[in-house]
Amino acid sequence: MAVAARSSPPVVFLMGPPGSGKGTQVAALEREFGFEGIDTGALLRALSKEDSSVGRRVKALMDTGRFAPSPLVAELVTGRVRRFLREGKAVALEGSPRTLHEAEVLLSGLRADGMNRVLVVFLDVPKAQTVQRIMERWVCEGCQRSTMLSADAPEGCADCGGKLVRRADDTPEVAEKRWEEYTFRTLPVIRFFERQGLVVRVESHRSISEVTHRVHTAVRQRLGL
Repeated sequence: MAVAARSSPPVVFLMGPPGSGKGTQVAALEREFGFEGIDTGALLRALSKEDSSVGRRVKALMDTGRFAPSPLVAELVTGRVRRFLREGKAVALEGSPRTLHEAEVLLSGLRADGMNRVLVVFLDVPKAQTVQRIMERWVCEGCQRSTMLSADAPEGCADCGGKLVRRADDTPEVAEKRWEEYTFRTLPVIRFFERQGLVVRVESHRSISEVTHRVHTAVRQRLGL
């Protein structure tokens, strides 16, 4: 495998279907290599809470499992990524880009800044398992970390001790809609990156420790870390 030249901070896109463990792997990259994590969903959820026309529109879309408008997402994410990279920080993105438009804007922005160390990790997992994971997902109100628990009354967050809650959009109906959006919009993005030789596929139905090991191995080999 070719190793990217060390001329710029690395960028890793964690991509895959909903419930594939993208957030878990971004958190592991933060701990192991010091990456700055960017959670596209968290950015949009924060925007959806704003009392504005854009915020209300984003909330209506997210509540039904649909994607926010690509131009808006591309602007939010590209601005955050370029800011971190210009500060010399490595970046790991969770769930972005979701559409071809977002991918093209992000990639052109990175290239315009001379950023050439890019890796796409595709967390591949069967649909049935992703739905189960979504229905067992709890999110910390404090640090926003996700935890998979089948219990109805979970204990506090293992990272910060904060209260764990269910996301309002983690329902079977919304999970099905998210899968449809992923199939028709995000899979073509992964194929786009594959044609450019940027993708490493990791089977994400395995244990968290094994998936993490494989992701870190790919990052070390492809980005020279």
